[in-house]
Amino acid sequence: MLHPTKARVKRELARLARSVGEFDASRYFRGPRDLAFYNVGTPAMRALARSIYAANADTWSIDDAMALANALVADRYLEAKSIGIEIVARYKRDFSPRHLPTWKRWLAENRSANWATTDGICGCLIGPLLVKHPELAEGMRAWSRHRNMWVRRASIVGLIPLARRGVALDIAYDVAKTLHRDKEDLVQKAVGWTLREAGKADPARLERYLRANGPSIPRTTVRYAIERFDEKKRRELLSVTLGSGYARAQPRDPSTLREPQGRGGAPRQMNEDRFKHKPRIEKLGVKAGTRVALIAVGDKDFSQEVRRVAEDVTIGRAPAGCDIIFFGAVSAKELVRVATLKTWMKPNGALWVIRPKGRPEISERAVMDAGKAAGLVDVKVVSFSETHTAEKFVIPLAAR
Repeated sequence: MLHPTKARVKRELARLARSVGEFDASRYFRGPRDLAFYNVGTPAMRALARSIYAANADTWSIDDAMALANALVADRYLEAKSIGIEIVARYKRDFSPRHLPTWKRWLAENRSANWATTDGICGCLIGPLLVKHPELAEGMRAWSRHRNMWVRRASIVGLIPLARRGVALDIAYDVAKTLHRDKEDLVQKAVGWTLREAGKADPARLERYLRANGPSIPRTTVRYAIERFDEKKRRELLSVTLGSGYARAQPRDPSTLREPQGRGGAPRQMNEDRFKHKPRIEKLGVKAGTRVALIAVGDKDFSQEVRRVAEDVTIGRAPAGCDIIFFGAVSAKELVRVATLKTWMKPNGALWVIRPKGRPEISERAVMDAGKAAGLVDVKVVSFSETHTAEKFVIPLAAR
């Protein structure tokens, strides 16, 4: 596409659009309701960005690319934002410190008010710039205290390319410590992701950090951070990092939640557990002879799966002495039932809370807080389906 304009790019994206029935990107996002999607898909989006760059490479400079990106990032369509970021990324050799204020402005003015665009800016633009000019990493400390959550998320995600190289780890850990107080779960997840990457360069340092600061670190962050440790070490760190508000219990089968990580901000299906080779029913611990209750679980296929395996299955209520209770919730206000459901569990039983992914009405934090308030310990998170997440709670050993 020669002489691209925002209007021409949008027309091409509209031509490439897929119906929601083929692919619905919106289910992976929360936040502003005005975020829109062409449902183009990552390969087609990147191919369009490559074609625009190739057609104009002989005459364009990075300033031309930035001018187009400024217009596209302000658009309400996710793919338009991503095209702008991808085109600028093609000029990586020309990145300089003068570009950083513009990229920060995109974040601070909510032109990137979603995790995908924010991470695209970090992975394609800010991260490579910091690798090229590591002296700029010091500025991430100030970003971590910014009033805008997307700037705060970028303060830690932008450091990932350096952290993977074992560079600026002092800054990464300092920024992480500042962000542990952040109430936004998308910030907490980003901190855990970055700590995990820092741990690749120096695993011993990450373990020392978690042991020293564990009670002050959100559980979401801990789950991400420990992913690269072996199972025994993960169990140990999940236990020793419990805050005083949690009863200390030896967690079982810990796993971590991996956020979609796509270059250029294109959405990808969440990969939330590390046991993809197992059937869903096994991941969730349903075995022959177990007594199971299904409460507000609308997945008919899952109900049939459970009935084929479990000995005693109750729908719509939870009788006493359940080995496993599956509870479906679509809003935070429904989580008040968790405390009651706990009373119907066997002492060594489990409660799985099943919630929609990426919906503001019910966040991971809300689920974890409900479990904590009921005196339960969270020990595992898995992908229940393409659209739902399941979080496992158990009664602490000391309380059984």
